[in-house]
Amino acid sequence: VLGAGFANQTEVKAESPREVTNELAASMWKKKVEEAKEKASKLEKQLEEAQKDYSEIEGK
Repeated sequence: VLGAGFANQTEVKAESPREVTNELAASMWKKKVEEAKEKASKLEKQLEEAQKDYSEIEGK
């Protein structure tokens, strides 16, 4: 997409819609990956705690 500049009449090339869409999709997936990593970390901690609790119960 080409358009005229303001006072100096220079051409300005806009990013294509596909480039914008790809950037949005990439940032969305990066966010989802981070959220999944955080969730996995929380679940691993919960599992470790549950294993400790189970070991204590088994030992009694």
